[in-house]
Amino acid sequence: MYQRLSEKAREVLETAQALAQDQQLEYVGTEQLLVAMLDHEECIAAQLLVRRGVSLSAVREGLRQCAREPRQETLVLGRLSGSPYFQEAVGAAIREAEASHEKTIGTDHLLLGLLEQKGSSAEQVLAGMGVAADALRAELALQGGPKARRGRSRG
Repeated sequence: MYQRLSEKAREVLETAQALAQDQQLEYVGTEQLLVAMLDHEECIAAQLLVRRGVSLSAVREGLRQCAREPRQETLVLGRLSGSPYFQEAVGAAIREAEASHEKTIGTDHLLLGLLEQKGSSAEQVLAGMGVAADALRAELALQGGPKARRGRSRG
């Protein structure tokens, strides 16, 4: 799967991992993935979010609010490279790429995969800001699809 990632998607995942390590977490979550996307302002996912009024500071505040809310405990056995939501988001990104007949998985696919993870912190924050997967898909289709955009911005 890693070899199918665009350069920007790889960079975003590496940043998410670094964020998790900085926070001394044993996993990468959807929160780190979302922040990493916005950290890479030039990637397609960040551009899509910014056009919808989503800022890094607003996301960080939304994530702080989510962290204060009581959550159901999850027992994790062993060390995971990603939380279950994170792993599902990456799997959904792969399916998004395949559905659009893309060989490369871009940050736009990662964002769509993230939005499919109903109940994850990142999805809750984005939903609260009015960001929806269907609207993003429609915008991407109007722009000529991921291939056309990636050819321009490699993201």
